[in-house]
Amino acid sequence: MSYPSTDNSGENMSTVYDQNVDFYIDFVDRGLNSDRYLPLLELMTDLIGARLNGARVCDLCCGEGYLGRHLVAHGAREVVGIDASAELIGHARARANSASLTYHRDDAQALSSLTDGTFDVVASQLAIMDVADHRALFSAVRRVLVPHGVFVFSTLHPCFKARPFHVRDAPENLLDENGEPLGVPLDGPANGALFSEVPMVLVVAARAN
Repeated sequence: MSYPSTDNSGENMSTVYDQNVDFYIDFVDRGLNSDRYLPLLELMTDLIGARLNGARVCDLCCGEGYLGRHLVAHGAREVVGIDASAELIGHARARANSASLTYHRDDAQALSSLTDGTFDVVASQLAIMDVADHRALFSAVRRVLVPHGVFVFSTLHPCFKARPFHVRDAPENLLDENGEPLGVPLDGPANGALFSEVPMVLVVAARAN
């Protein structure tokens, strides 16, 4: 059963996931069927801790929604999933197994469909390496969190990096406005290594003051 919600669809928000949705859904389903994601889901639940009970959670870059379903099953009062992919939002709604799950199409760099200070937890599973502007993402997350709320996310380990396949002569590092190295691009779907099965990930928990 699906539970509809309101979209905040921007223009031209087609993503690499929209273009490869069948491949991606098959990839996720194989992971779920083999319990490949279970240790990571359990670690994220442990990091959120007791605050998950009765919490309002934003599932950032939710994909087909498996993280949100896991969090509702482990005590979250409500999970709002956000993703830029219309195709994946459709799959998430179709797979929703609780009225506590709702989904919006929105940009993780803005979260313009979400109200300030209304989430106890923001969680994201293996996704933020595919968001172009991390400063904007963290700013948006901070805005929607309540005071002392937490942001828990996993991402591919930065030792697995790759230049974007679609940008010829892309620099080795991400550069700031002065051309100084700011960070490294991570290997992931937006960089052309579609849906890598590399098992090494980082899991981070950060608290908003």
